[in-house]
Amino acid sequence: MSPRASAFLSLVLAATSSDAARAADEATLVRQLAAFDSMALWHDNKAPVATRKWLQPVRYRLTGLDPGGWAEVVTTAFAQLAGLTGLDVAPAGEGEGNFTIKFEETSAYFIGGRAAGCYATTFNAGNGAIIRAELFINFSQRQGMRRCIVHELVHGFGLPGHPHEFDSILSYTYNRDALTDLDDAALRTLYDRRVGANWYHLPALIAARQVTAERLGLVVASARSDHLARAHLDQAVVWLRRAGDGGDRFAQAQLGNAYWFGQHVGVDGAEALRWWNLAADSGDADSAFRLGLAASRGENGATKSDEEALRWYRVAAKQKHAAAINNVGSTIEGGRAAPADGVEAWAHYLVAADRGVDAAKRNVERLGAKLSPDEQTRGRERAKAIASGG
Repeated sequence: MSPRASAFLSLVLAATSSDAARAADEATLVRQLAAFDSMALWHDNKAPVATRKWLQPVRYRLTGLDPGGWAEVVTTAFAQLAGLTGLDVAPAGEGEGNFTIKFEETSAYFIGGRAAGCYATTFNAGNGAIIRAELFINFSQRQGMRRCIVHELVHGFGLPGHPHEFDSILSYTYNRDALTDLDDAALRTLYDRRVGANWYHLPALIAARQVTAERLGLVVASARSDHLARAHLDQAVVWLRRAGDGGDRFAQAQLGNAYWFGQHVGVDGAEALRWWNLAADSGDADSAFRLGLAASRGENGATKSDEEALRWYRVAAKQKHAAAINNVGSTIEGGRAAPADGVEAWAHYLVAADRGVDAAKRNVERLGAKLSPDEQTRGRERAKAIASGG
């Protein structure tokens, strides 16, 4: 064989090898993305949920008797979870603690009709942040205790699913007693800064795909990855539609967002408004707020109407949606859809500012400077009524 032919054959073999390796990496991406979906975005494989994660340091405290030496399993698992999530995880100091582990001796725990040797509970803020967690360990149930503890701790770090089709500590099918590669990948993905808290399927999967593609070397940092795992995201849209048609307001809200912002699906204002209306009618405050924004701006085919905007802002405000409360104030202050009323507007700004809306804080200062002491007194009284739902 000539040197030129030999060199050509080497290039062909290298390209073939490269293509095979890339195909294997793409298959790994799809597998990891599907596992992340099942672990992070479904509760017990039944209902879609938003991402939830710790956004603050974790300080754990162990209480009760531990005759079985299970405390070491707990602390070792915490150290491993800290490494995967990048969280600051440490034993609680005096007067601290947001993750409590309770060792108990009892006949059995019953969770969802099943006997369990341990179980975890998380307490979440409205923004998807886990603010507190508890792990209960029944040390009289010794069989499978290591698996039970690690399994429940992973739940406590924001993965509520039971992906029985995947080799995971969260699966009852595989009965692992240690984290698998899929668990590692899911935790690293969830705690990547590009995956937000309180995100539903499509934005979470889009971000997770990017994170995973970069980790596997399928794309360079920040390069587009939307050509990858499209079939899985297509299927996610099917799942969401099925749930939305069945009346799940969270799925309806997410589909509204997807069609409005073009999250995997194409931008379709009419379809977005249809899903938001369904979700808002079912009690989703954020969908009502977004309908108000759409009406106030007249975007994506929405009819511009200050009256309609104010109506939807009020619907969301009644459900204590802070940004909607601020927008009720700005609409009233400007005399759009209602007579201009500085006191009423300022009262709404006070409530929204108290709930953390930065624009409302500026509005309180700006408009407050124009009000008399008597008007400010009336505004504060009115704010109390608004805050209580009046």
